[in-house]
Amino acid sequence: MKLTMRTYRHEDDYWTIRQFLRDIFLQYQRREVCWPLYRWDYWRWHVHENIFQFDLR
Repeated sequence: MKLTMRTYRHEDDYWTIRQFLRDIFLQYQRREVCWPLYRWDYWRWHVHENIFQFDLR
């Protein structure tokens, strides 16, 4: 897998990252080895929508 660093661009990025975190969580037998999915959701739905009010479209 080739890693590419870029800025968060749109809503599709959120879902891609979310799926990646889910896959990793399952791969590690449901142990929180990397950033937990609930933190990612919190960052997206609370921090972006309520605090900073970013439009991710």
